[in-house]
Amino acid sequence: MEIGFENIGFIKKGKIETNNITIIFGPNNVGKTYLSYSTYAAISKYNSIFKEKIKIPKSVSMNLVLNGLARYDITNVFTDELVRTVNEEVSSTLPSFFKDSSGMFSKSKISVIDSYIQDRVMNAEVNVNISVSEHIILTIQKKKNDPFIDFSAVSSKKADETPGNAVDLKEKDASTYLNLLFNFFFLNEVLDSAANNAFIITSERTGISLFQKEIDGNRSNIVDSYMLSKMSTRKLLSFDEIMSQKVAKFSEPINHNINVIRDFSDLKKMKSILTHNGVRKPGRERNEVVKTLESLTGGRYSTSDGEAIFTVSCNDGDKVSMPLSLSSASNKALFLLDIYVRYYMSENSYLIIDEPELNLHPHNQIKMAELLVRLSNCGVKIIITTHSDYIVKEINNRIMASKLDDKAKLSDFGYKDIDLISSEKVNGFTIGTDGCISEAGGNAYGVNAFLFDNVISDIERKADLLYTYLEEGL
Repeated sequence: MEIGFENIGFIKKGKIETNNITIIFGPNNVGKTYLSYSTYAAISKYNSIFKEKIKIPKSVSMNLVLNGLARYDITNVFTDELVRTVNEEVSSTLPSFFKDSSGMFSKSKISVIDSYIQDRVMNAEVNVNISVSEHIILTIQKKKNDPFIDFSAVSSKKADETPGNAVDLKEKDASTYLNLLFNFFFLNEVLDSAANNAFIITSERTGISLFQKEIDGNRSNIVDSYMLSKMSTRKLLSFDEIMSQKVAKFSEPINHNINVIRDFSDLKKMKSILTHNGVRKPGRERNEVVKTLESLTGGRYSTSDGEAIFTVSCNDGDKVSMPLSLSSASNKALFLLDIYVRYYMSENSYLIIDEPELNLHPHNQIKMAELLVRLSNCGVKIIITTHSDYIVKEINNRIMASKLDDKAKLSDFGYKDIDLISSEKVNGFTIGTDGCISEAGGNAYGVNAFLFDNVISDIERKADLLYTYLEEGL
């Protein structure tokens, strides 16, 4: 997915193109968090708004009811004008997305740049039969290079009958079924279906893990305050006044993280999420991901009486459990990632992490790079913002390892096939102090990490010079 940005906080302009792994780095205070949040907005909202804009015409659903057959001509449906309208609507949601009332995002723009949508529409092939009711089987069919989508309906009681007869179906129901099938079986082929499952982990995650119960408690007090105001002889406060006094306004990514952590204590809901994402019996690759995750966290997360618990295994075999609020900052920082891997991870999804290195020792930053590569090899599209040269350089190591002819050499580095990624699957972008996004560049051996290399070279130059002065007695 190629996404353009304009006037997003400190970001003036630029674009990124997502890949299996997309790395965004740059100095402090240039807008990396704004970029990760805005990317999440584009990814999570574009598809849903796009689908809302396309509805099967009533004439098509009526033909299906009357004749059992209907044809939808999509020649002039997926136009540049449609894409522009969708992008304008996505951009218009940014002030509410960031919970901004200052006007900071009034001129912000996000544009999903989709130059090849017409080609994908024409190349798409669909041929699906599905039972849409107790007695009706509906078929959606499109051939490659054909601008028509054909629908047909037959009675399940007469499964061998030839389509072309009226069916016992109301037009309203027919319209609902056609749009559901069109969205699920066709639009998901045309659009980036991974965007339907986007998960973001913000840099505020440590605080959310620590104060989630207090946040919920404060919000539940709104009702109490409103009722006390109604019963009081003083001036009745409006709901908006109480909200402005008592409730902090969090951006949608932070709200997303709060909701995920809140849901963790609901075992029934978490099992439902697990089932929804198709995770029933872990496969070999998923097991490798979990193995890296557990070596990174050093323990397991659970819940008791609505409170998150962290249990660590000691070297002597004992286990020590403690409230997450009393555990280390790194345990809090990794909590959402653990939830994602165990419950939300799916083969075709986006995972956005703001500063994955947060609170991690350099050794664990390298393990984080391993986890990101393994996740990408399980079909998860990774987007990170980072200040960690350890993560970037370890990803580059795995790019170089993928080019080894003698795969037996992988054991020298502790690598397996799931630990390798090719340079074509990794993109890098940086944000300059001028507010412009640019490609970091790179080669067959990895992403250009010049921002880190320049700093490291400078500090090593100083160390060498100081050593020389000291040896010379200066």
